[in-house]
Amino acid sequence: MTRLFIGTIISEQDQERIRQVQEKKTDLEDLWNRKVRWVKPEKVHLTWLFLGTVGSDLVQPITELFANLVVNELSRTSDRAPMKLVFDHAELWPDAKKPRQVVLRPSEVEPRIAKLASVLRTGLLEFYFEQSLKEEMRTFKPHLTMLRIERRQESVKFTRTPSSRIKLSEVQGLSEALPIVLELDKIALIESHLGKSDTYTVLHEVATAPAI
Repeated sequence: MTRLFIGTIISEQDQERIRQVQEKKTDLEDLWNRKVRWVKPEKVHLTWLFLGTVGSDLVQPITELFANLVVNELSRTSDRAPMKLVFDHAELWPDAKKPRQVVLRPSEVEPRIAKLASVLRTGLLEFYFEQSLKEEMRTFKPHLTMLRIERRQESVKFTRTPSSRIKLSEVQGLSEALPIVLELDKIALIESHLGKSDTYTVLHEVATAPAI
């Protein structure tokens, strides 16, 4: 069994910018009265499609279909300009009242990107499992997950009185790190390794520039 998703990982330059935000060591746990977990900079990515855990025998057919879907969709357009997403603001997900994540979001998503995401989601439907089906039937909302917020920890002693509401302005250096410009020059089928290694392995990459 292997855990798969289709994604684009941010550049090493942007990984370093994210790392600098993390290294400011703002005591968010104390401010928010919650445990927080930063996403490792090298793992910050755009998810086009989360497939979840699949049998090893399905990796090859998924790879072939994924590559064909991307190539065929991009060949339909005469627009050869590079695709990119500009992540210019942060949001609390799913909402400010019960936040579980801090994510970066783009103000605009060009139609080519939204259409390609739709093609991948519908084209790979036969490989969905219950876990991925629930998630991927939702509207495509491109985002970069920065940190995850655990539920309030009543049993943990904090040194400061927690804020009544989580404030993104308390994440020092975040606004200075924006925007994160993600060049969508390639899309990858990626294996996620859980456990102690907690790493990603790129299994296959497809260039997004239409053939000339």
